[in-house]
Amino acid sequence: MSKRKVASYLWAVLLLAVIAPMHLWADQITVESDASTLGARWGGDESVFSSYNANLISQLPFTPVNPFYAGAAQSVSTPPDGAMAISIAPDCGTGCLNQGFFETAFTLPAGFADVSLFGEGGVDEMGWVFLNGNLISGELDGRNVTYFSTTNAGFFQAGSNTLVISEDTVDRGPKGAQFFVTIDYTDPAPTPEPGTMLLLGSGLAGLAGSVRRKRGHHN
Repeated sequence: MSKRKVASYLWAVLLLAVIAPMHLWADQITVESDASTLGARWGGDESVFSSYNANLISQLPFTPVNPFYAGAAQSVSTPPDGAMAISIAPDCGTGCLNQGFFETAFTLPAGFADVSLFGEGGVDEMGWVFLNGNLISGELDGRNVTYFSTTNAGFFQAGSNTLVISEDTVDRGPKGAQFFVTIDYTDPAPTPEPGTMLLLGSGLAGLAGSVRRKRGHHN
């Protein structure tokens, strides 16, 4: 093999060793209303539904929702992407309001980047969407599917992220929600494996030797 071919080979090895560990992977998480969603009823001050009250929500007894309860099935005229209609509770009787919150979570890896969230949903009668306590939607209603999104990296965190959908009603009976959310992000660059580092070292050593021999030949 000629010296030129050897040098070309070594440069290719070096380039591969440097680029390989820098590759980033795009990934996506899907979150939707289903039987795993948690719900908690709250019959107090309506102001808590449009502004996040961390102290209140942390003390509510969240329990599994009622999937596809009759009232919740009417909360969205066009169900978002086939997401299940869910209800906070069945009819709780005269004078009782089924307003409250839905809660679900997703996990992001350490070092995530380029993160964005897009969702669609609706509630009966009105509601709002919060990501880790940050408002990310306008008012949701039961007449139309409402779209919401955020690309604010400060709203996300490595590890568990909590999505809360509030649901405020103005009359009695079972109330509910439907939602479908996707989270897109870029995985961090993987840590170079020992084999990759050995390959890089070998390439550098070979390249240095080739340069020295070439200089010696010219001298």
